[in-house]
Amino acid sequence: MPNRDEEGFQASIHSQSLLIQRTEKEILKLLQSAQDEVISLLSKNSSVANIGRLAALKQEITRTVASFNVQAADTFTKKQEASWGLGKDLVTIPATWHGIIGTDPSISIAQLQMMKNFATDRIRNISTETINRINGVLAYGLIGNKSFSQMVDGVQQQMEGSPRRRAITIVRTELPRAYSAAADETMKEVANRAPPGTIQKEWRRSGKPTGRPNHSAADGQVRDVDQPFDLITISMMYPRDPNAPPGETINCGCFHTPKINMDKYYAK
Repeated sequence: MPNRDEEGFQASIHSQSLLIQRTEKEILKLLQSAQDEVISLLSKNSSVANIGRLAALKQEITRTVASFNVQAADTFTKKQEASWGLGKDLVTIPATWHGIIGTDPSISIAQLQMMKNFATDRIRNISTETINRINGVLAYGLIGNKSFSQMVDGVQQQMEGSPRRRAITIVRTELPRAYSAAADETMKEVANRAPPGTIQKEWRRSGKPTGRPNHSAADGQVRDVDQPFDLITISMMYPRDPNAPPGETINCGCFHTPKINMDKYYAK
């Protein structure tokens, strides 16, 4: 007989995965658009041969990259809100199925706002780093008497390298972080409404062949909602716990799910 809770979890993870894929595609599209515009600006100024004109060109490029920053931050924070909602539903839907709650639990969005601010800062850092790298290519190109095509190649390399990798990392880390944080907050709220032991949480490994060994070893570990998971080298309240070191959270694909014990509920 199908396990309704497990089916719900798999459906939730599928929705979250699609959200990550769509967000990554949108952010990279914005980055590509900024790159195309920068190359277009360079093409219109292929005869730049003095520091004065180079300064003006840098300002135009800065405005272009700054526009990417605004659009990317707006897009990403909206996706974080959607991910937060999915994480909340991961808990409220099965809790409603089982009759544990009758009304939607209210959880604070203060943590979501902090995560949105953090992600916006990370995107801003991408823009700042990109501008500095492009300016460096142009300045050294002019000083070193590089050809226009060499400078264009240099700019393309800078925009296709680190900025893309960092954007992908932000999407794959911060969207799931919002998902897990919302699920964790909701589990605590639902647990407060139910008899002790009714709601617990279970660590689920990512399934990646290159997953962190200590994360994989925690697969199936069950804890009370207010207790941390034991990952051998560290304790974490949930996957991508912001209190954990970056080395334990960046690109982590693990999840945690509510584990509902109706025997405890009916024993109230």
